[in-house]
Amino acid sequence: MADVQFMQMMMGHHAQAVVMSELAAARAGSPEVRGISTRIDLSQRDEMAFMSGWLAARDQQVPTQEQMDSMVMPGLVSPENMARLAEAEGAEFDRLFLEFMIEHHVGAVEMVEDLFRHPEAAQDSELFPFAVDVAADQMDEIHIMERLLLSLPSP
Repeated sequence: MADVQFMQMMMGHHAQAVVMSELAAARAGSPEVRGISTRIDLSQRDEMAFMSGWLAARDQQVPTQEQMDSMVMPGLVSPENMARLAEAEGAEFDRLFLEFMIEHHVGAVEMVEDLFRHPEAAQDSELFPFAVDVAADQMDEIHIMERLLLSLPSP
């Protein structure tokens, strides 16, 4: 059950990152932020397709967009901060995007760590390497975004 819940929740988590990345394509001020947002967008969409297939193959519910929008999990950006991000442009957008996406990615790593705390969880031969890869990719992107954030001019 922990495996199924993890996959369903992670789909919702990834869905918000995709929305944030779509905003970056139009609103980011720097090519570096657009670049990392494109990387995030592509990887999150690929992972969502994998999770959807994994759930369907096990006759488990693939969450609808409405269900994903109502999920509560670590690292989600609040509706107020999503509105701030959607209104920002250029350097202001870059700073908010990086700050919010770092927090978002930290939440995803927490979700993987929580999954691994369940002794019976992550025994599936596809889920275990997937969860490890999610955590590793998120950590790599956090490091990239932290460096980008430090390189931005002071507000």
